[in-house]
Amino acid sequence: MKKKNYIMSVPDDFLVEFIEAIRLGFNVKVTGLGIFSITNYKGGKVVHPVTKEEVKRPSFKMLKFRATLGIKELIQKIKI
Repeated sequence: MKKKNYIMSVPDDFLVEFIEAIRLGFNVKVTGLGIFSITNYKGGKVVHPVTKEEVKRPSFKMLKFRATLGIKELIQKIKI
């Protein structure tokens, strides 16, 4: 590896299946990497940090990633 930042190519077939599985609400497990899932966050009232106003936040969904133990250990060994 010569560059500090680089992107590996991911096969198009994998991306199509990944997106379809997430769209249908399934958890996607990538062996050796981790698990992707959808998490629902409730709406509610929050305080704006600058204006200190109370603002209504709508509910939303977000993609969540849980790394495998091997990836977590590898990250701890990285020197920055």
